[in-house]
Amino acid sequence: MCIVYEESNSLSAPYKVLHIVTRFLKWGGAERNTYYSIQGLDLNRYEVDLAIGRGSQPDLLENYGRGHVLQINTLVRDPNPFLDPIALLQLYRIIKSGNYDIVHTHTGKAGILGRLAARMAGVPIIIHGLHGTMSSLNPILDRIYLFLDRFTGRFTDCFVSVGEDLRQRYIERGIGDPSKYTVIHSGMDLNAFYEAGDLPKEAIIAKRRDLGVTGEAIVIGMVASLEPRKGHKYAIMAAKELLKHHINVKLLFIGDGWYRPKIEEMVHQNGLEDSIVFTGYREDIAEVMATFDIVILTSLWEGLPQVLVQAAAVGKPIVTFAVEGAKEVVKEGANGFIVSLRDVDSLVKKVEYLTSDLESGRAMGRKGREIVGDQWSIETMQQKTRKLYKELLAAERK
Repeated sequence: MCIVYEESNSLSAPYKVLHIVTRFLKWGGAERNTYYSIQGLDLNRYEVDLAIGRGSQPDLLENYGRGHVLQINTLVRDPNPFLDPIALLQLYRIIKSGNYDIVHTHTGKAGILGRLAARMAGVPIIIHGLHGTMSSLNPILDRIYLFLDRFTGRFTDCFVSVGEDLRQRYIERGIGDPSKYTVIHSGMDLNAFYEAGDLPKEAIIAKRRDLGVTGEAIVIGMVASLEPRKGHKYAIMAAKELLKHHINVKLLFIGDGWYRPKIEEMVHQNGLEDSIVFTGYREDIAEVMATFDIVILTSLWEGLPQVLVQAAAVGKPIVTFAVEGAKEVVKEGANGFIVSLRDVDSLVKKVEYLTSDLESGRAMGRKGREIVGDQWSIETMQQKTRKLYKELLAAERK
């Protein structure tokens, strides 16, 4: 049940927990992490409410079954001097009346406003989940974000990072006490990706045809929402260079987003309409990935890119920019390559290497399936989250 926030009624439970996420959309990485973490908590021990902001899709939470889902329409993703103070006040009222034992925030805006409200309300335990750096391409905004992260970090009892690189980056930026960080990898259901890695050739050909790819083209795929930080322009630049070298490639952009018209304009300006395919949002990501010969990722910042874990599970060689978390999945020369951010020349060279010997690329992909292991399983994430809550509550009672 989703409640558009007006006033909140207090409910009794052994321990009351409130998770706050800025937006809940189409099962993205932060959304899945939040949902699975909550679902892994013992119903007899915890009652867990979830607060989501404007633009969310509450219908995705119809089977939530852990407490109330509260939609706060003043909680928006981008900075808003008019709505942000109202969202802070509403979060404070929710938290104060709910008498929560734990407030666990996720993503940038919810992390700042949620922790401020929790501090104002006197919540005993405040946790912040790190899914990526709170950064901006605007240097002034970036400095403001850093200040806010450092300020709220002073009263954050635990930072839960989805990756080691992300944890280290926050510590290096002087956010919070290094001893209060822990790493819990995002849990994923990888069964469909393992199964897709074993699809027969006929099924892959049929799926490629469904995606608009025919003939003997080498398929390079990138799965990412269409927004500036994902760096699609660098993938476009790489495709243009590969075609100059007479490599028959098709670049597939899997995903959708508000920046799509601009990316389509870049493709048009470079005359690549016949070589780059926009598939839009897909539910069959695992099977789509199975059609790729190579997976690339040109993001400029991430937390731990789940798409790299999924690509490894499908068994595809990877070439990625050196975003946070990449080295936790991609072992250089074993199942792929990591190149510097914005280094299109190196990206092209590594892709050319893989296109020159597709069988070696397939062998690298098979190695990736061995690397994945169980550290990204939903069960492992849930077990570690339960253990963390138990330890924090025990420390609070002392």
